[in-house]
Amino acid sequence: MGGLLIPHGLGAVSQGWRKVVIVGTGQVGMACALTMAVRQRADELVLIDADGQRAAGEALDLSHGLPFGEPLRVRAGGYAEAAGAQVVVITAGARRGADESRLALLKKNAAILREIVGALQAVCGEAVWVVVSNPVDVMSYYAWKWSGLPKEKVVGSGTLLDMARWQTLLAQELGVAASSVHAPVLGEHGDKAVPLWSRVTVGGAPWEMPIPEQERLWGQVLRAGQEVIRRKGSTSYGIALAVDYLVGAILGHQERVMPVSCLAQGYYDLGEVYLSLLAVVNRQGVSRVVNIPLNDREYSGLQTAAQVLQQARIGIEA
Repeated sequence: MGGLLIPHGLGAVSQGWRKVVIVGTGQVGMACALTMAVRQRADELVLIDADGQRAAGEALDLSHGLPFGEPLRVRAGGYAEAAGAQVVVITAGARRGADESRLALLKKNAAILREIVGALQAVCGEAVWVVVSNPVDVMSYYAWKWSGLPKEKVVGSGTLLDMARWQTLLAQELGVAASSVHAPVLGEHGDKAVPLWSRVTVGGAPWEMPIPEQERLWGQVLRAGQEVIRRKGSTSYGIALAVDYLVGAILGHQERVMPVSCLAQGYYDLGEVYLSLLAVVNRQGVSRVVNIPLNDREYSGLQTAAQVLQQARIGIEA
């Protein structure tokens, strides 16, 4: 494939009432709901959970703060209430333990996802589905495979949080604002994430550091999630801010470039696998993929990530 920006989807784009559905009202789901409410991302939030009473309680609690912000409709409901949504955010799933890999969650969360996809198919065929549940790359693949939606309509949060953690650590190392650091991450949201050291810039200027220092800093990124879980039991705020950023790009039709999990088939000699690539995100989901050149180390890392993710699917009925 040639060119810098490669078309990934063909859907039309429409604007209007911003309705977001969040499936799963655990800590991550509600952190996402609160962040979107504070940042005024939507006109309507619908909360869905297997525990309907919990979803109703969360909606009631959140609604009590609405007088302090812009108008927003918040309610709990069943899957029928998801009709007409522009974005569906799927956070439901088992919680990861401090010493548990994201891939170890796969069988448990795949079973949960299959039920969710079956319920959403009939009512949310026009929405962009944002998958957050771990292991997010494999879960995104199955959300696409089981739903029958166009590939651009199913997007995983992918390495967006890995990138944010890396940029935060680099910024602390350099003593600059994290927003001044650009450090993209491709591949798996997990141990096989691929940091693009060749593309790190600070204030737009290329920046390099010795290999041992690279390994030290990247090791901290890989351990970051486990460190949070070990101290407080789960991660929620960082991923919620990342999801809000992604949903904002979709609802606002922002054409924003970010690493998200998408169908990577045909890019970088990859097969049928979901993993993070740099993509242009707008109201149709992933509209284009940025064909950024990779060095040998980065290319090899991406191939390894794809192999690990494809291997993880063995034993799960497609």
